[in-house]
Amino acid sequence: MEGETLTQMAYKSKAIILDIEGTITSIDFIREIVFPYAESHLEDFIMNNWKEVREIGLLLQQQSVDSKGNSGDVIPLPQVPSTENIDEIQNFQRALVSYVKQRMNANRNDPSMKKIQGLVLRNAFRSGDIIAEIYPDAVKALETWSLENKQVFTYSTGIRDVQIEFFKNTNFGNKAQFIKAFFDTSIGSKLEIEGYKFICDFAKVDPSEVVFFSDRPLEIAAAKKCGLRAIVVPHKPTDHPSSYRPISLTNACGKLMEKMITNRLNYFFETHKKISDFQAGFRNTIEQAAFLLQSIKDGFHSQKSTLTIYVDFKSVLTILFGLRNLSKKWQIWESAGVCTNGSNPSCARDKQRLNAIRPFLNSSN
Repeated sequence: MEGETLTQMAYKSKAIILDIEGTITSIDFIREIVFPYAESHLEDFIMNNWKEVREIGLLLQQQSVDSKGNSGDVIPLPQVPSTENIDEIQNFQRALVSYVKQRMNANRNDPSMKKIQGLVLRNAFRSGDIIAEIYPDAVKALETWSLENKQVFTYSTGIRDVQIEFFKNTNFGNKAQFIKAFFDTSIGSKLEIEGYKFICDFAKVDPSEVVFFSDRPLEIAAAKKCGLRAIVVPHKPTDHPSSYRPISLTNACGKLMEKMITNRLNYFFETHKKISDFQAGFRNTIEQAAFLLQSIKDGFHSQKSTLTIYVDFKSVLTILFGLRNLSKKWQIWESAGVCTNGSNPSCARDKQRLNAIRPFLNSSN
Protein backbone atom coordinates (compact mmCIF):
# COMPACT_ATOMS: atom_id res chain seq x y z
CA MET A 1 0.00 0.00 0.00
CA GLU A 2 3.05 2.26 0.45
CA GLY A 3 3.06 5.09 -2.08
CA GLU A 4 -0.39 4.34 -3.47
CA THR A 5 -2.48 7.30 -4.49
CA LEU A 6 -6.06 7.78 -3.41
CA THR A 7 -7.23 6.87 -6.92
CA GLN A 8 -5.20 3.66 -6.92
CA MET A 9 -6.55 2.60 -3.53
CA ALA A 10 -10.12 3.17 -4.66
CA TYR A 11 -9.53 1.42 -8.00
CA LYS A 12 -8.19 -1.73 -6.33
CA SER A 13 -11.06 -1.93 -3.84
CA LYS A 14 -14.26 -3.94 -4.21
CA ALA A 15 -16.38 -1.65 -2.07
CA ILE A 16 -16.45 1.97 -0.93
CA ILE A 17 -17.91 3.35 2.29
CA LEU A 18 -18.63 7.08 2.41
CA ASP A 19 -19.11 9.43 5.32
CA ILE A 20 -21.39 12.35 4.38
CA GLU A 21 -20.86 15.52 6.43
CA GLY A 22 -17.50 17.09 5.60
CA THR A 23 -16.71 14.36 3.07
CA ILE A 24 -19.15 14.64 0.18
CA THR A 25 -20.93 17.77 1.42
CA SER A 26 -19.60 20.77 3.29
CA ILE A 27 -19.84 21.14 7.04
CA ASP A 28 -21.18 24.66 6.48
CA PHE A 29 -24.16 23.30 4.53
CA ILE A 30 -25.09 20.90 7.33
CA ARG A 31 -24.60 23.35 10.17
CA GLU A 32 -25.87 26.54 8.58
CA ILE A 33 -28.77 25.20 6.51
CA VAL A 34 -29.79 21.66 7.47
CA PHE A 35 -29.65 21.82 11.27
CA PRO A 36 -31.26 25.28 11.58
CA TYR A 37 -34.09 24.11 9.29
CA ALA A 38 -34.72 21.09 11.51
CA GLU A 39 -34.87 23.25 14.62
CA SER A 40 -37.14 25.90 13.13
CA HIS A 41 -39.61 23.34 11.70
CA LEU A 42 -39.56 20.96 14.65
CA GLU A 43 -42.62 22.32 16.43
CA ASP A 44 -44.86 22.31 13.35
CA PHE A 45 -43.80 18.77 12.52
CA ILE A 46 -44.51 17.42 16.01
CA MET A 47 -47.86 19.18 16.20
CA ASN A 48 -48.97 18.01 12.74
CA ASN A 49 -47.59 14.46 12.80
CA TRP A 50 -48.41 13.33 16.31
CA LYS A 51 -49.28 9.74 15.43
CA GLU A 52 -45.86 9.29 13.83
CA VAL A 53 -44.05 11.05 16.67
CA ARG A 54 -45.91 9.63 19.69
CA GLU A 55 -43.91 6.39 20.01
CA ILE A 56 -40.64 8.30 19.84
CA GLY A 57 -42.02 10.64 22.50
CA LEU A 58 -42.62 7.65 24.75
CA LEU A 59 -38.98 6.59 24.43
CA LEU A 60 -37.67 10.09 25.09
CA GLN A 61 -39.95 10.51 28.10
CA GLN A 62 -38.60 7.31 29.64
CA GLN A 63 -35.04 8.44 28.95
CA SER A 64 -35.68 11.78 30.65
CA VAL A 65 -36.94 9.88 33.71
CA ASP A 66 -33.94 7.53 33.68
CA SER A 67 -31.48 10.43 33.46
CA LYS A 68 -33.16 12.49 36.19
CA GLY A 69 -30.59 13.45 38.78
CA ASN A 70 -27.67 12.49 36.56
CA SER A 71 -27.65 15.64 34.49
CA GLY A 72 -28.85 18.98 35.76
CA ASP A 73 -29.27 20.41 32.27
CA VAL A 74 -31.89 17.92 31.09
CA ILE A 75 -35.42 19.25 30.70
CA PRO A 76 -37.78 16.69 32.30
CA LEU A 77 -40.64 15.47 30.16
CA PRO A 78 -44.12 14.89 31.60
CA GLN A 79 -45.93 11.62 31.11
CA VAL A 80 -47.14 10.96 27.58
CA PRO A 81 -50.94 11.43 27.61
CA SER A 82 -52.80 8.14 27.61
CA THR A 83 -56.03 9.82 26.56
CA GLU A 84 -57.04 11.92 23.56
CA ASN A 85 -57.39 15.05 25.67
CA ILE A 86 -56.27 17.84 23.35
CA ASP A 87 -54.86 20.08 26.10
CA GLU A 88 -52.77 17.27 27.62
CA ILE A 89 -51.44 16.25 24.22
CA GLN A 90 -50.50 19.82 23.29
CA ASN A 91 -48.78 20.36 26.66
CA PHE A 92 -46.68 17.26 26.09
CA GLN A 93 -45.94 18.26 22.50
CA ARG A 94 -44.63 21.66 23.61
CA ALA A 95 -42.49 20.01 26.29
CA LEU A 96 -41.19 17.54 23.71
CA VAL A 97 -40.24 20.38 21.34
CA SER A 98 -38.23 22.10 24.10
CA TYR A 99 -36.60 18.81 25.08
CA VAL A 100 -35.53 17.90 21.54
CA LYS A 101 -34.28 21.42 20.77
CA GLN A 102 -32.18 21.39 23.91
CA ARG A 103 -30.59 18.09 22.99
CA MET A 104 -30.04 19.21 19.40
CA ASN A 105 -28.24 22.33 20.61
CA ALA A 106 -26.15 20.21 22.96
CA ASN A 107 -25.20 18.03 19.96
CA ARG A 108 -26.38 14.87 21.66
CA ASN A 109 -26.67 11.91 19.36
CA ASP A 110 -29.51 10.14 21.12
CA PRO A 111 -31.12 7.79 18.56
CA SER A 112 -34.69 8.76 19.47
CA MET A 113 -33.93 12.47 19.27
CA LYS A 114 -32.10 11.95 15.98
CA LYS A 115 -35.15 10.06 14.72
CA ILE A 116 -37.45 13.05 15.23
CA GLN A 117 -34.88 15.39 13.72
CA GLY A 118 -34.51 12.95 10.83
CA LEU A 119 -38.24 12.85 10.16
CA VAL A 120 -38.26 16.64 9.79
CA LEU A 121 -35.29 16.56 7.42
CA ARG A 122 -36.65 13.62 5.44
CA ASN A 123 -39.71 15.68 4.60
CA ALA A 124 -37.57 18.76 3.86
CA PHE A 125 -35.48 16.97 1.22
CA ARG A 126 -38.51 15.12 -0.14
CA SER A 127 -40.52 18.33 -0.57
CA GLY A 128 -37.62 20.26 -2.06
CA ASP A 129 -37.43 22.73 0.84
CA ILE A 130 -33.76 21.73 1.05
CA ILE A 131 -31.61 20.67 -1.89
CA ALA A 132 -28.59 18.64 -0.86
CA GLU A 133 -25.34 20.32 -1.86
CA ILE A 134 -22.68 17.76 -2.75
CA TYR A 135 -19.20 18.36 -4.09
CA PRO A 136 -18.67 18.00 -7.87
CA ASP A 137 -15.73 15.64 -7.33
CA ALA A 138 -17.96 13.43 -5.18
CA VAL A 139 -20.42 13.13 -8.07
CA LYS A 140 -17.60 12.30 -10.47
CA ALA A 141 -16.30 9.65 -8.07
CA LEU A 142 -19.75 8.06 -7.74
CA GLU A 143 -20.10 7.89 -11.51
CA THR A 144 -16.61 6.39 -11.89
CA TRP A 145 -17.21 3.75 -9.23
CA SER A 146 -20.51 2.85 -10.86
CA LEU A 147 -18.73 2.22 -14.17
CA GLU A 148 -16.22 0.06 -12.30
CA ASN A 149 -19.08 -1.95 -10.75
CA LYS A 150 -18.03 -1.15 -7.20
CA GLN A 151 -20.40 -1.46 -4.29
CA VAL A 152 -20.82 1.96 -2.67
CA PHE A 153 -22.34 2.46 0.78
CA THR A 154 -22.93 5.42 3.05
CA TYR A 155 -22.32 5.32 6.80
CA SER A 156 -23.48 8.40 8.66
CA THR A 157 -24.83 9.59 11.99
CA GLY A 158 -27.83 10.90 10.04
CA ILE A 159 -30.67 8.37 9.96
CA ARG A 160 -31.03 6.13 6.93
CA ASP A 161 -34.27 7.70 5.63
CA VAL A 162 -32.65 11.15 5.56
CA GLN A 163 -29.62 9.83 3.69
CA ILE A 164 -31.87 8.35 1.00
CA GLU A 165 -33.77 11.61 0.49
CA PHE A 166 -30.49 13.55 0.61
CA PHE A 167 -29.12 11.61 -2.37
CA LYS A 168 -32.43 11.72 -4.24
CA ASN A 169 -32.55 15.51 -4.08
CA THR A 170 -29.11 16.98 -4.75
CA ASN A 171 -27.87 19.98 -6.70
CA PHE A 172 -26.80 17.43 -9.35
CA GLY A 173 -30.14 15.63 -9.43
CA ASN A 174 -31.00 12.16 -8.13
CA LYS A 175 -27.80 10.31 -7.21
CA ALA A 176 -29.35 7.65 -4.97
CA GLN A 177 -28.94 5.04 -7.70
CA PHE A 178 -25.18 5.09 -7.12
CA ILE A 179 -25.54 3.95 -3.49
CA LYS A 180 -26.17 0.25 -2.93
CA ALA A 181 -27.24 0.65 0.71
CA PHE A 182 -27.45 3.39 3.32
CA PHE A 183 -26.36 2.78 6.92
CA ASP A 184 -26.67 4.83 10.08
CA THR A 185 -25.43 4.29 13.63
CA SER A 186 -28.15 1.74 14.36
CA ILE A 187 -25.51 -0.78 13.19
CA GLY A 188 -22.92 0.61 15.62
CA SER A 189 -20.95 3.71 16.49
CA LYS A 190 -18.65 5.04 13.79
CA LEU A 191 -15.93 5.20 16.44
CA GLU A 192 -16.02 1.43 16.98
CA ILE A 193 -15.38 -1.47 14.61
CA GLU A 194 -18.79 -3.18 14.70
CA GLY A 195 -20.48 -0.96 12.11
CA TYR A 196 -17.66 -1.33 9.61
CA LYS A 197 -17.64 -5.09 10.09
CA PHE A 198 -21.42 -5.17 9.56
CA ILE A 199 -21.13 -3.38 6.21
CA CYS A 200 -18.28 -5.63 5.06
CA ASP A 201 -20.34 -8.71 5.95
CA PHE A 202 -23.34 -7.21 4.14
CA ALA A 203 -21.22 -6.59 1.04
CA LYS A 204 -19.63 -10.06 1.33
CA VAL A 205 -16.13 -8.63 1.02
CA ASP A 206 -13.04 -8.79 3.18
CA PRO A 207 -12.36 -5.56 5.10
CA SER A 208 -8.99 -5.24 3.32
CA GLU A 209 -10.93 -4.87 0.05
CA VAL A 210 -12.91 -1.87 1.30
CA VAL A 211 -11.92 1.81 1.32
CA PHE A 212 -13.56 4.20 3.78
CA PHE A 213 -13.61 7.98 3.18
CA SER A 214 -14.15 10.39 6.07
CA ASP A 215 -12.98 13.78 7.30
CA ARG A 216 -12.80 12.57 10.91
CA PRO A 217 -9.59 10.97 12.20
CA LEU A 218 -11.36 8.96 14.91
CA GLU A 219 -13.59 7.29 12.33
CA ILE A 220 -10.55 6.58 10.19
CA ALA A 221 -8.87 4.95 13.19
CA ALA A 222 -11.90 2.73 13.87
CA ALA A 223 -12.14 1.67 10.22
CA LYS A 224 -8.44 0.78 10.14
CA LYS A 225 -8.81 -1.15 13.36
CA CYS A 226 -11.46 -3.23 11.55
CA GLY A 227 -9.01 -3.84 8.72
CA LEU A 228 -10.34 -1.38 6.15
CA ARG A 229 -8.17 0.91 4.10
CA ALA A 230 -9.17 4.41 5.09
CA ILE A 231 -8.55 7.88 3.72
CA VAL A 232 -8.90 11.16 5.58
CA VAL A 233 -10.56 13.64 3.23
CA PRO A 234 -9.35 17.25 3.66
CA HIS A 235 -12.04 19.89 3.89
CA LYS A 236 -12.68 21.79 0.70
CA PRO A 237 -11.46 25.39 0.19
CA THR A 238 -15.03 26.59 0.77
CA ASP A 239 -14.67 25.46 4.38
CA HIS A 240 -12.40 28.44 5.01
CA PRO A 241 -10.79 28.94 8.43
CA SER A 242 -12.58 32.29 8.73
CA SER A 243 -15.90 30.44 8.92
CA TYR A 244 -14.81 28.51 11.99
CA ARG A 245 -15.13 29.62 15.59
CA PRO A 246 -11.87 31.29 16.71
CA ILE A 247 -10.04 29.61 19.57
CA SER A 248 -7.56 31.38 21.82
CA LEU A 249 -4.24 29.55 21.94
CA THR A 250 -3.93 29.66 25.71
CA ASN A 251 -1.55 27.50 27.66
CA ALA A 252 -4.34 24.96 28.27
CA CYS A 253 -4.99 24.80 24.54
CA GLY A 254 -1.27 24.40 24.05
CA LYS A 255 -1.18 21.39 26.32
CA LEU A 256 -3.98 19.79 24.34
CA MET A 257 -2.15 20.45 21.07
CA GLU A 258 1.04 19.06 22.56
CA LYS A 259 -0.69 15.82 23.49
CA MET A 260 -2.38 15.58 20.12
CA ILE A 261 0.72 16.11 18.01
CA THR A 262 3.38 14.54 20.20
CA ASN A 263 1.35 11.54 21.40
CA ARG A 264 2.04 9.46 18.32
CA LEU A 265 -0.59 10.91 15.98
CA ASN A 266 1.76 11.00 12.99
CA TYR A 267 3.26 7.69 14.08
CA PHE A 268 -0.21 6.21 14.37
CA PHE A 269 -1.29 7.10 10.83
CA GLU A 270 2.06 6.27 9.23
CA THR A 271 2.23 2.76 10.70
CA HIS A 272 -1.56 2.09 10.75
CA LYS A 273 -1.33 0.86 14.30
CA LYS A 274 -4.53 -0.18 16.02
CA ILE A 275 -5.80 1.57 19.11
CA SER A 276 -5.37 -0.73 22.10
CA ASP A 277 -6.81 -0.48 25.59
CA PHE A 278 -3.42 0.87 26.63
CA GLN A 279 -4.03 3.84 24.38
CA ALA A 280 -7.44 4.73 25.81
CA GLY A 281 -6.11 8.06 27.05
CA PHE A 282 -4.62 8.65 23.61
CA ARG A 283 -8.01 8.04 22.01
CA ASN A 284 -9.68 10.53 24.33
CA THR A 285 -7.00 13.11 23.65
CA ILE A 286 -7.35 12.67 19.91
CA GLU A 287 -11.13 13.09 20.16
CA GLN A 288 -10.69 16.41 21.92
CA ALA A 289 -8.01 17.46 19.49
CA ALA A 290 -10.17 16.52 16.51
CA PHE A 291 -12.89 18.83 17.82
CA LEU A 292 -10.34 21.59 18.30
CA LEU A 293 -8.96 21.21 14.80
CA GLN A 294 -12.43 21.18 13.30
CA SER A 295 -13.02 24.55 14.94
CA ILE A 296 -9.85 25.93 13.36
CA LYS A 297 -9.17 24.01 10.17
CA ASP A 298 -7.82 20.54 9.69
CA GLY A 299 -6.45 18.62 6.77
CA PHE A 300 -4.56 15.44 6.21
CA HIS A 301 -2.58 14.25 3.20
CA SER A 302 -2.92 10.49 3.05
CA GLN A 303 0.46 9.72 1.52
CA LYS A 304 2.65 11.91 3.71
CA SER A 305 0.50 11.69 6.83
CA THR A 306 1.04 15.38 7.49
CA LEU A 307 -1.37 17.51 9.43
CA THR A 308 -2.26 21.03 8.32
CA ILE A 309 -3.27 23.41 11.09
CA TYR A 310 -4.01 27.08 10.51
CA VAL A 311 -1.93 28.30 13.45
CA ASP A 312 1.09 30.62 13.57
CA PHE A 313 3.42 28.08 15.12
CA LYS A 314 6.38 30.47 15.24
CA SER A 315 4.59 32.81 17.62
CA VAL A 316 3.17 30.14 19.90
CA LEU A 317 5.81 27.41 19.91
CA THR A 318 7.00 28.20 23.41
CA ILE A 319 3.46 28.02 24.77
CA LEU A 320 2.46 24.98 22.75
CA PHE A 321 5.31 22.58 23.32
CA GLY A 322 8.24 23.82 25.36
CA LEU A 323 10.30 22.34 22.57
CA ARG A 324 13.54 23.85 23.74
CA ASN A 325 13.40 22.09 27.07
CA LEU A 326 12.57 18.75 25.49
CA SER A 327 15.32 19.15 22.92
CA LYS A 328 17.91 20.11 25.54
CA LYS A 329 16.81 17.25 27.78
CA TRP A 330 17.26 14.79 24.95
CA GLN A 331 20.68 16.17 24.04
CA ILE A 332 21.86 15.82 27.64
CA TRP A 333 20.55 12.25 27.94
CA GLU A 334 22.00 11.33 24.58
CA SER A 335 25.46 12.71 25.39
CA ALA A 336 25.41 10.99 28.77
CA GLY A 337 24.54 7.64 27.21
CA VAL A 338 21.36 7.39 29.28
CA CYS A 339 19.25 6.22 26.36
CA THR A 340 21.64 4.00 24.46
CA ASN A 341 20.29 0.58 25.42
CA GLY A 342 16.65 1.28 24.53
CA SER A 343 15.38 -0.09 27.83
CA ASN A 344 14.25 3.21 29.29
CA PRO A 345 10.57 3.77 28.31
CA SER A 346 10.84 7.46 29.13
CA CYS A 347 13.65 7.79 26.59
CA ALA A 348 11.64 6.07 23.89
CA ARG A 349 8.62 8.23 24.60
CA ASP A 350 10.54 11.51 24.55
CA LYS A 351 12.44 10.56 21.41
CA GLN A 352 9.14 9.77 19.71
CA ARG A 353 7.71 13.10 20.81
CA LEU A 354 10.78 14.97 19.68
CA ASN A 355 10.78 13.33 16.24
CA ALA A 356 7.09 14.16 15.79
CA ILE A 357 7.58 17.84 16.51
CA ARG A 358 11.11 18.36 15.13
CA PRO A 359 9.77 19.93 11.87
CA PHE A 360 8.05 22.65 13.87
CA LEU A 361 11.19 23.23 15.93
CA ASN A 362 13.33 23.56 12.82
CA SER A 363 10.86 25.93 11.16
CA SER A 364 10.96 28.29 14.13
CA ASN A 365 14.66 29.03 13.92
